This record gives sequence, C-alpha cells and structure tokens, in this order.
Amino acid sequence: MTPTGTTDRKSATVLVNDEPARDVFRKQHLVRIVENANEGSGLKEQPNGTYGFTYSPTAAAPIFANRKVMNFEIHKASSGSKFILGYVTAAEFADISKKAHTDLQLYPDAYQESTQLVCLALDDVHPRAQNSGQPGSPAPLRYEP
Repeated sequence: MTPTGTTDRKSATVLVNDEPARDVFRKQHLVRIVENANEGSGLKEQPNGTYGFTYSPTAAAPIFANRKVMNFEIHKASSGSKFILGYVTAAEFADISKKAHTDLQLYPDAYQESTQLVCLALDDVHPRAQNSGQPGSPAPLRYEP
C-alpha cells in the first residue's frame, strides 16, 4: 500500500495521508498507542502490543503518544517483535522487497524521492552513523534481513 500525496515545493516534503497504511501495520502487529504512564520509556521497557513515536529508530529511544514532524513510528508487537515505520526510495524499496542487504536512508516522513512507506524489523536494521541533521532527518541504516 503506497500513500499518495502532494509535494510542498518549499521544503520538498511530500504531504501524504498515510494513516490507512499505518493502520494496516498496527492491526498486523496488534498494537495500541503507548499509555500515558509509559511515555518517555524506551520500546524495550514497553509492554507487548504497544506503539508510539520517537526521534530515533532504536529500541532504547523514548516513545511518546503524540506524533510530531520528523518522528518515527515504532512498534512492539503483541509477539514482542520490534518494528519501525519509515520512508525509502523506490530503489531502496526494491532491495528491501528482494531481502537484499543494502544501505538506506530511512525517513520518518515522506521526503523528496523517499515516498515508499515500509515497516522493518528492528533486528534487521543497524545504524550506520548518527543522524547528521540532514534535511528530512533520515536515519542512515544498514538493512540485513
């Protein structure tokens, strides 16, 4: 399911209504929004069946109930598996679809050519570098399924 949208030429951010696509992953993982009492804790401290939003694509980063611009959506499925949602380019999406090991830039929001929403297991992605504050706030990752 690929979200559709328009481009904001000023910032090159693609404005999309991606909630239907995100809901597919939420239902698949049997997750509900993080409870107020658990906000600010890392994903690994959360009970199974929780999702929230964070600035960093790691299980240790704090998660919150409110989605903000440039926040990743992160899930701890009912099974305990951990996932991150983000946007990649069509070429990166093709590599992910083939389960090929690849370096990618995962964006928290659709940005420029990165318009394919993906859900990746956190066990399959490894940080390549710190987020350097690049426009769109991508996370440079190595995908190794």
